[in-house]
Amino acid sequence: MNTHDPIVRCAACDGYGWLDADEDADLNFDNLAPDAAPHAGAVECRWCGGIGYVYRAANGIDRRIPPEDYAPHADTLERLEVERLREIGYTGDAKKPHQQQIRIDRGDRIVWQYQPTDETGIDDALPNGADPAL
Repeated sequence: MNTHDPIVRCAACDGYGWLDADEDADLNFDNLAPDAAPHAGAVECRWCGGIGYVYRAANGIDRRIPPEDYAPHADTLERLEVERLREIGYTGDAKKPHQQQIRIDRGDRIVWQYQPTDETGIDDALPNGADPAL
């Protein structure tokens, strides 16, 4: 286990653990992931092995964290992932699909399907027309 090199976000995938063909037209997915379905859209990042984080040596060279180091560094990896999620707007609060701002902004059907059933304003109603017995 490496205990002296810090763990940092993977520069190749920015911590996501995968690469998206739509974001980088220069990616050759046949070489990156020969086992992936044609035009799968996303493949596991080969730089970090899909975990989104790497060791960074003092000389600035990044290298993959071997799987046997995952458990000993679980707290650090979890902390870094929470930081990354907070940076992209995740608050940790659970929201029902019809309360999610992205769905509201897009006008998704699920937003207008759900409405309160009584004057309490509680928004846990079933979709319009849904059978509560189901």
